[in-house]
Amino acid sequence: MANAVDVIDKGEFEQPRCTLACPAGIDIPRYISAIRLGEYENALKIIREKIPFPTICGYVCSRFCEMHCRRQEVDEPVAVNALKRFVADRIQDNMHSVPRNFKGKKIAVVGAGPAGLTAAYYLSKVCNHQVTVFESRVKIGGMLDGGIPVYRLPREILNKELDLVKNAGMEIKTGTKIVNPESLLQKGFAAVFVAVGAWESRKLDIPGEENPNVLDGLEFLNAVNSGQIVKIGSNVAVVGGGNVAIDAARTALRLGASTVSIIYRRGREEMPASHDEIEEALDEGINIMALITPTKIVSDGKKLRVDLIRMRLGGLDETRRRSQEQIHGSQVTLDFDTLIVAIGLSPSLNKDTRLAFHKNGTITVDPATLATSITGIFAGGDAVSGPATVIEAIASGRKAARNIDIYLGGDGVIDEHFVPQGDYNVESWEENILNISRQRMPLQDNFERKSNFNIVELGFNESMAKAEADRCLRCDLKLPITVDTNNCIHCYVCQQVCSFTYQDACNPEKARIIIGDNPSKIQYKGTCIGGCSLCIKYCTTGAISLGEIKEPQGI
Repeated sequence: MANAVDVIDKGEFEQPRCTLACPAGIDIPRYISAIRLGEYENALKIIREKIPFPTICGYVCSRFCEMHCRRQEVDEPVAVNALKRFVADRIQDNMHSVPRNFKGKKIAVVGAGPAGLTAAYYLSKVCNHQVTVFESRVKIGGMLDGGIPVYRLPREILNKELDLVKNAGMEIKTGTKIVNPESLLQKGFAAVFVAVGAWESRKLDIPGEENPNVLDGLEFLNAVNSGQIVKIGSNVAVVGGGNVAIDAARTALRLGASTVSIIYRRGREEMPASHDEIEEALDEGINIMALITPTKIVSDGKKLRVDLIRMRLGGLDETRRRSQEQIHGSQVTLDFDTLIVAIGLSPSLNKDTRLAFHKNGTITVDPATLATSITGIFAGGDAVSGPATVIEAIASGRKAARNIDIYLGGDGVIDEHFVPQGDYNVESWEENILNISRQRMPLQDNFERKSNFNIVELGFNESMAKAEADRCLRCDLKLPITVDTNNCIHCYVCQQVCSFTYQDACNPEKARIIIGDNPSKIQYKGTCIGGCSLCIKYCTTGAISLGEIKEPQGI
């Protein structure tokens, strides 16, 4: 007689999808496990093993990890970033300054945004090089300071973490513009990393755009963030569908505009801005006018009269996005006090250098090493990728630090190790794990927040954080899944559900779970890394469960 309880063979494991999806490779399941156990300081240390800006990322990360979380195959993804912010807010970071006793080479970093500061952090603190950062603006932080509104990233949070990173030992020279990066090699620097960001806004290229009441989106945000008084009137429109456009629209509302509209040439589904940011903008009463674009701007001295035309979507263009074409005879004219243009950014770089550039203005690099066309000069961040996210800029800075160190004769090892690798790698699920609902981020009241720049997302409290951490399925672990062969009725529901999950309904060949002639032969293919738990959830008799192997009783 077969045992009443047999272990399902789950095969070889891969890295969990959340960690693979994170551009910086943060060990997400491990820090969530530390939160479950109430060990918040260790959770923060695990995050900091891969990024120097855990708090900043906790507020503004784009959450690629959540897009790939296997928990969404059960209900909704784990709120990974809210958990990152919880520990970063709660724990006083104890990273101390590093004595300036460098044994490495002199390195110049051009640009003090997230990519440049990340590279400088690892090259100085971990690789022991002598790093000088040159920043043209009077403040460091790049787009973190100049582009992200304070209701998303409070400046006391930003400045505190920037100060911690400065303590890594780098020298920073603000108000210093480097026109030609190659000149730094001539001044004795062994390598240069160019991370100047993307600060040049694209134009609409329509008549009337030069009107003073037509504002540049990034310049508008930068002016407001620096405390300047910007007059915009009561009826404002923002052209664009990215994060800068959403930020500009929500900022205009907080400056006192009674009506704010977003004008976007594609459909709302094609807007590249963060889904949550779009939803919060809608909650605040911002109107989205999709499939429409401006063609002409005329001013009567007080108002802007904007001619617009309706658009229809076509097939995919060279950027893999839906093309659009004008619908003849669909013109409309609307009046606004101010029009803010936020349709894209590109690097503002001196092209009179030996650096090679793409047609869109970004620097050409070797994608594997970030080396440019000039030996000794590397480039990364938005200057190479075009406008991207904070976590992608951090990942680019990490990549640059690793390859610059190798170029200078080092081993390229930049990861820090604050918590023993084996910690938090043995764990069991909560018994009711599949019934725990995702925690909702507390928000400032919709009506009240329109009139102030206070933080909108208020953060998790401790009970919310622990409840959310309990939802993690720990895809990275070989958690013991068992099958009670006395209760298995060979119904194949587990196999069908598994194949549905992988977009090939009821095809046993595509399922990760295999059922043999004998129910005790249920097993998983090596391509399954576990974690989604649907076979457990939908087992009709409860024969498949999570738990330690137990000796059968009464046999």
